[in-house]
Amino acid sequence: LLRRNLAVYKKTPTFAKTPAVAAELQSLGVPCAGLMPVGLDTAIIPDVPGTRADLRRALKLDVDAKIFVFVGRLDAYKKPLDLVPLLEATPDWQAVIIGQGTQGAELARLLAARGLAARCRMIPQLPNESVHVYYHACDAFVNLNPNEIFGMSLLEAMYAGCPPVARHAPGPDLIIENGISGLLCGTVPELAAALDKTTAAMGHAAQSRVNENFLWQNSAELALTLLPKKGKANG
Repeated sequence: LLRRNLAVYKKTPTFAKTPAVAAELQSLGVPCAGLMPVGLDTAIIPDVPGTRADLRRALKLDVDAKIFVFVGRLDAYKKPLDLVPLLEATPDWQAVIIGQGTQGAELARLLAARGLAARCRMIPQLPNESVHVYYHACDAFVNLNPNEIFGMSLLEAMYAGCPPVARHAPGPDLIIENGISGLLCGTVPELAAALDKTTAAMGHAAQSRVNENFLWQNSAELALTLLPKKGKANG
């Protein structure tokens, strides 16, 4: 939160997208008018026909392997280097890593040095519509950022029915119902253990969670219920 905006926030109905942001607003003397999470725009999400096996054949992925996908910047704040110990702790899993950044070369070097490169597919850049194919083709989605403010790739994966395994952070803590629509963890060993607990039922629950709570339609409907109440209060 930019401190120079606090004077405006204090005079204007201010909504937060997560409970963590609402708490920060309150600590800065800004009354939070309500929670209004970010929504997923399904209009730009492509249909992905075909079974998981069909998609894997088309993508040249192992049809029988357990595969998780990581989507995000390969920069320090996203903790991409934790993919190395995560793969070491999950010898039965393979990984698809989509993204680029300042730690991309170091990640590739470490994967090769630890003998893990054969279990990884690193894709520096991919059109968004192609990323969605990987969500449908993989068994789990991994989010490693302990400070994830929200997580649009998390929403996209869940919308595709790909169960998430995520570090505790403001966004994942709000979006994921732990043990139902995904799993929330702290350490790499916990993340590794959680991967083996993901199920197809969890993927279906993740999809329902997004459809019922985190689409732009949901956000708009929530705004319509909250804004008139705030207007009446000011009047």
